[in-house]
Amino acid sequence: MAQRLQALSQMNADLCTAKVEPDLLASAGHHGHRLLGADWVGLAARSADGRHYRLVPLHRDCVPPQSGTDLPGDGLSFRKVAEHGDVVEEHDLASSPYRDLAGLASAGMSSAIVVPLRVSDRPLGALTFARIGRERFTSDDGLLARQAGAFLASSIANLRATLASYRAETERHRAEMILGRRADELDTLNRLFEAFGRCDLGQAADLVTREFVGLRGIELCRLSAVDAAGVLRVVAMAGEHGARFLDEGPVVRSSSPDAIAVSSSSLALWRRPKVDDTASADLLRSLGVTSVFAQPIVLGGVAVGALTAGSTGGHRLVTDEHLVMARIVGDALAAEVADCGVGFWAAIEASTPRQSPVSSPI
Repeated sequence: MAQRLQALSQMNADLCTAKVEPDLLASAGHHGHRLLGADWVGLAARSADGRHYRLVPLHRDCVPPQSGTDLPGDGLSFRKVAEHGDVVEEHDLASSPYRDLAGLASAGMSSAIVVPLRVSDRPLGALTFARIGRERFTSDDGLLARQAGAFLASSIANLRATLASYRAETERHRAEMILGRRADELDTLNRLFEAFGRCDLGQAADLVTREFVGLRGIELCRLSAVDAAGVLRVVAMAGEHGARFLDEGPVVRSSSPDAIAVSSSSLALWRRPKVDDTASADLLRSLGVTSVFAQPIVLGGVAVGALTAGSTGGHRLVTDEHLVMARIVGDALAAEVADCGVGFWAAIEASTPRQSPVSSPI
């Protein structure tokens, strides 16, 4: 018995070192088979409402268990043991009144002992040890099985609590980051609207592109306007760390997002294209971006230009918040043009000289 208690102590020590539940159950199966000389060990995990149990066989050789089998709780020894804290022991599984134990008989098992997995009267499930042959479980076996169940239940509860705490902290950190980004976006809008009131339109256009590439997830931005001849031209551009659109040039190509947004007078957006959407994938590659949008600047029902921005990192995409900001800024630019009493291109041309739009990376 002293040797068995030592083995039980080693089981508890190994359970405490597990970092994820599959490893925890793999260790429990390894020790459970050796501790009680069992031919089969299984864990029945209780559902939140107690109406179902997921039966997961635990292996002898430390192999993490598979997903298991869902069983309705009615007529199971697992349910009786888990909910009432009892121990069920059967020496003739073929005649057992419990569906789960009778099922073990069909797998060649002849005797079994089922112990609860409970923490502070909170049922987690049940742990079953079964044997082939006629050797019965003794009273010592029952004590060891029950203690093993207690150790396993405590380890499961502790691991789940630790992971829940980690997830909560991760979510809290993520929420803080999102809140910080929203604050940064609001600061950007405030700076832009202040600039609209004190700058000429050309300077405001440059500021818009610089502010947009300062947003998280945006590395490229350009502003385009339709000239007197109906040609869409780039009037301001900025890129983070020297990044540039691959279709760069003073005149916007007809296949570019800017041109598509202007011709349709609606938002053009390419983000997370489907696997079979080769046209969208080709467009993104041709621009050197992973996602891109173009927000038309509409004056009097006519698109007079576009605000285009994109991301280049594989883990970054333009967001819905970026689209909302672009719409707000586009409407503000249209209002500024309306106040000037001339077209968008004419207002840009009348502005004070500024840095060349095709050589202004930041």
